[in-house]
Amino acid sequence: MTLQSLPTVSAGNDTAYCWYVPFFFINGSAANYSTIKWTTSGDGHFNYENQLFNVYYPGDIDRSSGGVTLTLTAYSMEPCASDSLADDMFVDLVCTGTAQPENDKFSVLIQPNPSSGSFVVNLSGVKDQKVTISVLDLRGKTIFHDEMKSSSTALERKIDLSELSRGTYMVKINTDKEQKIEKIIIQ
Repeated sequence: MTLQSLPTVSAGNDTAYCWYVPFFFINGSAANYSTIKWTTSGDGHFNYENQLFNVYYPGDIDRSSGGVTLTLTAYSMEPCASDSLADDMFVDLVCTGTAQPENDKFSVLIQPNPSSGSFVVNLSGVKDQKVTISVLDLRGKTIFHDEMKSSSTALERKIDLSELSRGTYMVKINTDKEQKIEKIIIQ
């Protein structure tokens, strides 16, 4: 007789994003499972509901209710395939805080977009911060990564990814204080 361990699963820690973000990354973990599935209590959708690393696109109801619960369910391996274990993470979709002076606001502009693979990332509000720019495919694989220290409020970084296949990619910008994710379309 063989005993099969039940799955373990974690959707990740509760988190918060501003209500207006078009999407955000989630990264669950699981062990001893045959399949996994992400579900939502709201009206948003996932990029791939059967992958641990995922992108969630909040819907209008998610935003208007101020948050959403995302559930990651792991299903057992044979012979216990009908057993499952789930974990929730709550995503708060409300932004609060004090207004920043206009020249101190963190902003990102990617041009041209769509592009042939060669584009410029313009950042503002990054003075005296470490800045990390990553480009990820829609499965979450990092295909470009660069770190730099900004000594001025504005920073410009030219990126050439013309060797990549056509499609949509995510540009993730991290600073010492904030994170933004934008999409770039390569045609």
